[in-house]
Amino acid sequence: MYHRVVNHPKLPVNWRMLVLTLVVGIVVLIPLYLLYNAGIISASLTIWATVLVFIFAAGYESYLFYLITKEMINRMEKD
Repeated sequence: MYHRVVNHPKLPVNWRMLVLTLVVGIVVLIPLYLLYNAGIISASLTIWATVLVFIFAAGYESYLFYLITKEMINRMEKD
């Protein structure tokens, strides 16, 4: 039963959405660090922006894990 629930094709999210979070984070941070290296923005602004990107990414991934867990529990209760 566990194998069937975890690998069910109709789960609300999949691992590609988690990888997408990492890719978007990298795409956002690369120009930020290039601006920092060019001297256009300060170190404190770069650090705060980086922290915000990590917080938003962690929040988004936590929400995705919440959806997966909720769906798995609902499927186990139906069985």
